[in-house]
Amino acid sequence: MAAIVPDETAAASVAAQKAMFSRLPAAARTGVTHDDGTEFARHAGLRDEPGMATYFADPYSSWRRGGNENRNGMIRRHLPKRTPVAPLHGT
Repeated sequence: MAAIVPDETAAASVAAQKAMFSRLPAAARTGVTHDDGTEFARHAGLRDEPGMATYFADPYSSWRRGGNENRNGMIRRHLPKRTPVAPLHGT
């Protein structure tokens, strides 16, 4: 799963994650692991509404976020960093 986040604020990040994870059944949205970026400062919003546990990997320990790093690698094969991506309308 991936979503376009309109800006790098914590509010936008949590709103995008809520929209993305709310489509999943409750059993599939048990938890998420973030890095220590400021865009995750409002991670508690994920606990409150969709009921997910939030975890943080230690700095410089990307191997602890294996699923995320793997997904980013797959996306980067087709969309290099800073590639403009327009959201699909009507989906």
